[in-house]
Amino acid sequence: MTHRAIYLSAALMTLLLASACTRTGDTDGTHYTTGKTEAHQASACSTAALLPAGCDTSLQEARPIARRKPDRVVRAIRGSAFCITTQGLRLSASAQSVKHSATYTLTALTAPELPPLPQGMVNMTASAAGYRLLPSGEHFSPAAELRVAYNPDSLPQGYTPDDIYTSYYDTEAMAWVRLERVGVDTASHEIVSLTTHFTDFVNELLKAPEMPETQAFVPTMMSDLEAANPIEG
Repeated sequence: MTHRAIYLSAALMTLLLASACTRTGDTDGTHYTTGKTEAHQASACSTAALLPAGCDTSLQEARPIARRKPDRVVRAIRGSAFCITTQGLRLSASAQSVKHSATYTLTALTAPELPPLPQGMVNMTASAAGYRLLPSGEHFSPAAELRVAYNPDSLPQGYTPDDIYTSYYDTEAMAWVRLERVGVDTASHEIVSLTTHFTDFVNELLKAPEMPETQAFVPTMMSDLEAANPIEG
């Protein structure tokens, strides 16, 4: 094989690998999973080792996904009362609720960092698009109190604060699920709910469909508009 043929073969492989490595996230626009993206990139770029020696592999290297520093990092002690707060959110648990010691983080999210909301669901969260509490999973029993601020100026015409709920993102069902709401603090503009676990949270309301075809937007877990049992997670 001539040097020209080797060069053309290497260039073609570089272009193919670069194309594979630039596909990040799910393409249907309905869900975004960081872990799947990194695994996909690692798989696509692992073939860079097949390039002839001396070829530039910079285009094939998977770019690391940016991870922001959390707004709050708090250590919880088993059997001690716990509280973590930032502008627009406050979670507090009694000493009885904290079942194990762990380090928890709280991050205010922008809209692109949130899993997408279904059509007809209006984000009513104030101060941020949403919030992420980590690590994910069950942490409190009985449930902790979660207070999330809402923006009264964002209320659509014909709706009141009583229409607002705090929802969490169920990563297995890939759907937003309403927490059990225990109150609406109209003085502080906060929705008060109960939760046993950490994940992503938003305040939201569901607008009534204006056209028949929009009725299909409601996920199964939201169709009954029933609050989730915080003990079940």
